[in-house]
Amino acid sequence: MEIIVLVKAVSIESHVNYSEPKTRLESGILKINPVDESAIEKALRIKEATGAQITVVSMGIRNTERLLRNIVAAGADKAVLITSQEYAGSDTVATSRIISRAIEKIGKPDLIMCGRRSVDSETGNIPVQIACFLKMKCLTNVIDLGFNNGTWQLKTLTDEEEQIFEAQAPIVISYADDSLNLRNPTVNQLRHIKNDWLSILTNHELVFRKDEVGILGSATKVAETEIIEYPKKNTIIINDSVSGAHEIFNKIRK
Repeated sequence: MEIIVLVKAVSIESHVNYSEPKTRLESGILKINPVDESAIEKALRIKEATGAQITVVSMGIRNTERLLRNIVAAGADKAVLITSQEYAGSDTVATSRIISRAIEKIGKPDLIMCGRRSVDSETGNIPVQIACFLKMKCLTNVIDLGFNNGTWQLKTLTDEEEQIFEAQAPIVISYADDSLNLRNPTVNQLRHIKNDWLSILTNHELVFRKDEVGILGSATKVAETEIIEYPKKNTIIINDSVSGAHEIFNKIRK
């Protein structure tokens, strides 16, 4: 069984540099998007139970390689980094187009896992759009899944209830459970990572026209980005448990 987990490197908010005008991230200290880390950990647990092969795929700058190396050392089988200057400024549709072609080049898996949304954009569009490009089934807001007798059992969460589905492979899911902590690789795992753990795909391999990707290939344009800082105030409430709880509730509500 083949599983692809899509991950995104996002910038730590306090270490971000933007272009002028502020339409594009230029540099920053990177980390893996938190819910993507949870999806990776879930995939590793599925691998332990089923023997599945895991490929981690990310689209981003070359500095993402360091983060992918840690994921492979932790238990994924290989990683693919999609990186090309032509792809800078791609919106979600152009990004999904690029990643979908890369997946076709790798080979369609039995399962594609994506985090439900990224902390730097919150659109949640990528899983559905990739499913459309690849003509695969898609299920969103999955909070748990397992594989048994050739069938995926999937639990999703809506505003009102949990729902259980069964689906045959292949399928794309957006994974919404961010409670799993991605295991850290050991020093021994990092030392013994195999030499061919990473493949890099550029536009030389994926062959897009300029009007299909990047800013020219995007239907939406970023007018400006902004980091909003909220002032923090420390408040100590000393009261009996009932009235103190009401006071805390009222402050939170405000």
